[in-house]
Amino acid sequence: MLSTKNIFLKDIIVWLLFPLVIGLITLSFIPGWSRFMIAWGVIYVVIYFFYSLFMEYKIQPEVIIYFVWVIWSLSGLFFILDMDIYIEMLIRVVQMGSLIFVVAGIVSLRKDPSLILAAFAIGGIILGLISFITGEFQTASNVESELQANSIAENANVFAYHLLFVIISLFYFWERLSGKFWRTLFIMIVVFTFWAIVLSGSRQGFVAVILFILLWFFNCKGKLVLQNPKTAVALILFITLFIFVMVQYILPETLLGERFIDQTKQSDSKRVKDYLDGLEMLKDYPIFGVGLDHFRVHSYTNTYSHSYYMEILVSTGIIGFILYFSIYVLLWQRLVRMKKASINKMEVYNISFIQTVLITILLIGLTRPLIVSKITTIFLGCAIGYSWALERSLRSEKV
Repeated sequence: MLSTKNIFLKDIIVWLLFPLVIGLITLSFIPGWSRFMIAWGVIYVVIYFFYSLFMEYKIQPEVIIYFVWVIWSLSGLFFILDMDIYIEMLIRVVQMGSLIFVVAGIVSLRKDPSLILAAFAIGGIILGLISFITGEFQTASNVESELQANSIAENANVFAYHLLFVIISLFYFWERLSGKFWRTLFIMIVVFTFWAIVLSGSRQGFVAVILFILLWFFNCKGKLVLQNPKTAVALILFITLFIFVMVQYILPETLLGERFIDQTKQSDSKRVKDYLDGLEMLKDYPIFGVGLDHFRVHSYTNTYSHSYYMEILVSTGIIGFILYFSIYVLLWQRLVRMKKASINKMEVYNISFIQTVLITILLIGLTRPLIVSKITTIFLGCAIGYSWALERSLRSEKV
């Protein structure tokens, strides 16, 4: 039994993660504040580490594998060409590992992913509101301005990716809403967020939203919706209206549409060249890779690979690739087991929802390097912690 003092300490540690996550996806983009967020994060990780030792907390196997992968990446020291670039990336992947460790632990203590998803929603909405308050949102509405809205984020793709998680989070909470006011408010936020993604001009972000909604429908709600004729008709009408608006306005009247059209005119995609370039590097360094963040050192473009998979494969070799993505394999296997074992409808929905987001992330990873994406890392930790908590609860019930 936990004492009142220990329960109070646990609650403080849990709830301090909420503003930390919001800060990581907002303040960390602001010069000066980013250092503050790093310091805050380090202090929080240290506090949680000692708390976990005191509570004799078991670490999830995915977290252990991540740090084994980090250790394996040290082999790149024998092949790197730029020590500064390597050390900077090494620090960042260790930071991501610390995030996974903390988030997985906190979510497993709560047995609920809501805290993280609420932080995603609030942080993303803040980014969207900043773009509106500064006038960037309105200026980007004029296609002739050729401005991609990006708020205070690093670039338009990062901005759109964070807004994607606003929509993802709202879809999660929709199942828990009751009352027309809240549902109407959520619909308005989703519409505003989607339009902000359009104005960002991010093709990745736009496609990701459509992809997530389709996956969510088929994986989470498809059977229930199709069983209700009225809901099915309403869905068909909504899809028809969306296609009409997209064809009549979004594509011909926005910068996003122009960028899609320009992409179709290009005979050879830069993303394809990156993959081919990466495969050439892999031939020379198949086992250990070229070293963290050294794709851009060897690449003809001097940029990162634009691929989650190629960045890991080229940076840490075939063994590093297997280590890293075994995290997703282990997590997916646990989610499947828990989905089969659970009789609680909300738990089944949560698992299906997490699976949907993971598939979306892995598909986005085909054209986006997510190796040090804070929001991706935090969600991964959240999924690990929640599934771990479900599995431990199930085991305790059987004992």
